[in-house]
Amino acid sequence: MRRVMFLGQKQFGECAWDLLREREGAGFQVVALVSNRSAEAVWWNSARIWETRGGRAFVDNAARNDEAILRAIRELRVDTILCVQHAWVLPPQVLGAVGYNALNFHNARLPDYRGYNAVNHALLNGDDTFTCTGHWMADRVDGGDVACEAVFRVDPAETAVSLYAKCHHAGLRAFREVLDRLDAMEALPRRPLAGEGTFYSRRSAEALRDATDCGPEEQALRARALFFPPFEPAYVRVGERKLYLLPESVRESGFDTSRSGTLQRMMDTVDVSYVQVG
Repeated sequence: MRRVMFLGQKQFGECAWDLLREREGAGFQVVALVSNRSAEAVWWNSARIWETRGGRAFVDNAARNDEAILRAIRELRVDTILCVQHAWVLPPQVLGAVGYNALNFHNARLPDYRGYNAVNHALLNGDDTFTCTGHWMADRVDGGDVACEAVFRVDPAETAVSLYAKCHHAGLRAFREVLDRLDAMEALPRRPLAGEGTFYSRRSAEALRDATDCGPEEQALRARALFFPPFEPAYVRVGERKLYLLPESVRESGFDTSRSGTLQRMMDTVDVSYVQVG
């Protein structure tokens, strides 16, 4: 039986944790968790993993805490790491402690979109498909072999928040595939990445929000690509003021643009048209 440490947060991570709890059995046991302890301090306003930990060892990820993670791995004899939207890059000593038997779920095609803000950049780049990738963790960030992928179509009127909602569903489908193999005690695939791709920094979308000097088509594109409440949308400057740009689809639908209303509605209503899963 595999002894699993689960590192996760945000909506995708919390739903993956729900699946993991349901599927514990002959193939694996979750012995440790790493997630956020506070709901008030995070934009998704939830700490469900902490609240449903059920007595399992827990490490708070509000700050980088590699030593606590490493100590839990050694004390609890963890041999497998499953990672979904963890906030920090795991160093080689943590990955080495489980023999690099660590799988991460990344909301983007690899190696094309390594790092952060992939939904924003994919829309800005005009991609017609998007990928959620389950990959083996390596010393190079988002550079390990691919275990599974869920590929789906990007609609012409897609916004960052609707694409993120589709990623949620596609990622859970890939996560279920991995759990099926763990249940059956089967080996997971390893397909090497081809090419270098691009690494996007955590703040790579910030300078793109100011669309003052852009033409109408580029402003409309940035309005879609940067619409993700509660984060600041694209804008144009008029003197000392900012005028925010909302996508036409959002204005017409009357979506709630509050802290979590738009994202939850998207998650409840989006239709994911898969191109490939596996």
